[in-house]
Amino acid sequence: KCAVLIATFVLVFLLLWRRTKEWELSVLFTLIAAAVARRTFYPRPPVMTYFFLAVFLLLLYAHREKRLSPYWLATLAPLTALWANLHGGFILAPVVLGFFLAGEFIELVYFKFLSKSSLEIEGRGLWRHVCLYGLVVVLCFLFSLLTPYGFGLYKLTYRVMHDTQLVGIIGEL
Repeated sequence: KCAVLIATFVLVFLLLWRRTKEWELSVLFTLIAAAVARRTFYPRPPVMTYFFLAVFLLLLYAHREKRLSPYWLATLAPLTALWANLHGGFILAPVVLGFFLAGEFIELVYFKFLSKSSLEIEGRGLWRHVCLYGLVVVLCFLFSLLTPYGFGLYKLTYRVMHDTQLVGIIGEL
């Protein structure tokens, strides 16, 4: 558990540092993230969700900044299957990917209809990114079904999150 926590916050630091290029600010916000997350470090914590979320964000931002090949995004599908078998926070995988897909789609609409130059669309490969993120969302959803519960895991997550008694009992919620 400690090793996963350390790895998680190292990934958070790397993500922040790559985005800001300010190591002091990155350390500060990593410490703030650790302090906020500290209240959920239980014996059966969402530590795995923190870890997988950090990995997802690191890979997605690296791809968006053209530092990683699109083939690396294929690793998100098996990671989602593993995540779904380790913690209920796996539901964040398609949500985070959906936000990246929405961001690419909004950029595409902007450049297609609001920008004066349609050349930027071809140059930026926005259509390709929209299709790629859409495919990765679908793959991650399908891979998340590779649990003993299949789609029932989504139903369980919905029931747990809408049961006020359970939400009050389960500390990590």
